[in-house]
Amino acid sequence: MLLCPRCNIPLKGGRTPQGTAYFCPQCKGRATSWAVVRGRAPKSIAIQLWKQAKEQKDRHGGACPLCHRPMAVVPIVHNEHTIPIDICPNCYLAWFDRTEWEALPQAPPSVSPPEKELSPAAREAIARAKIEQIARREATSEDLPSEPWQWIPALFGLPVEVEGPTLRSIPWLTWGTVAACVLVFLFSLQNLNVFVEELGFIPAQPFRLGGLTLLTSFFLHGGLFHLIGNMYFLLVFGDNVEDHVGRWFYLALLILAHVTGSLFHALGDPRADIPCVGASAGISGVIVFYGLQFPKAKLGIFLRYFFYLYWLPFSAIWGLVAWILLQIIMAYSQLSGLSDVSALAHLGGATVGVAAWILWKNQVLLATWFGFPQRPQQLDG
Repeated sequence: MLLCPRCNIPLKGGRTPQGTAYFCPQCKGRATSWAVVRGRAPKSIAIQLWKQAKEQKDRHGGACPLCHRPMAVVPIVHNEHTIPIDICPNCYLAWFDRTEWEALPQAPPSVSPPEKELSPAAREAIARAKIEQIARREATSEDLPSEPWQWIPALFGLPVEVEGPTLRSIPWLTWGTVAACVLVFLFSLQNLNVFVEELGFIPAQPFRLGGLTLLTSFFLHGGLFHLIGNMYFLLVFGDNVEDHVGRWFYLALLILAHVTGSLFHALGDPRADIPCVGASAGISGVIVFYGLQFPKAKLGIFLRYFFYLYWLPFSAIWGLVAWILLQIIMAYSQLSGLSDVSALAHLGGATVGVAAWILWKNQVLLATWFGFPQRPQQLDG
């Protein structure tokens, strides 16, 4: 349930002319999605408020009704008075105390000519233009990558995190894992085939070296592009997951997803004597957890059509759906012996990502089984 940041009591949902909001029956404050705020406030003001909230590092606002972390406090000016409002960039949520919603500036209503002065043909043309405008969603500057370095992976067809959860701590474990994989790759370059044969995961011998290859195969990669691709996905999605769940839960997610993915590969791949290496099974669990936990995070990718590039923005949850469908198709190719990419390992890691997300949402089981601190129950909208 959603809790009031002032009274710490459940909020009640309701419809307003602007959209859905959640009200506190005691203090009369309201929580609403940022999309509703953007629909009410002038675009320039909404962009400025959001930018200030994203850039605010030390947040001392009330607890977010969804994630219960401190919200950013940003000021708005109303009738020569400065009024602070609370914004949570992680959950795309804003909180307004009793009189603050009315203080939010409103965008001027669009003025259109009276319909009686238009001919039937003109009214039909206007209606058709509106339908085409809704159906044709053109990418705006807000959708494009905001950091210069993001254009490099985007141009190579890799998804870019345009707008995601704000980090609250340094993702040391993610960075350390990437560094370890890079160091192992550089060290193994002197005789890569030997390292892969000795420490890679072989389906016909899943528990050789006492099961050690179930772990060592994570750090080995078959080539430079294999390494770069895996580490890119780990850096983009792993830092947010580590920041959200903590290092120990994140470490368990990575290990269990990789081991489970390796066993899925052993059960299904017809080439039982070929070593399998790479961190993609563990990273698949992280990708799935990210997509389920942060479904509204904004991602984007460049699609190439001959010499033209088209920017395609999408939410994390739709990206996850497309990724899973792609893995199912690739798994069929793998089972047919047509692909060298282990999509079965990816799907195995994905199942652990789903299970970990369900377990994380159920804090009672998590606290009982593993002794992790129990958070207040929440509802992600």
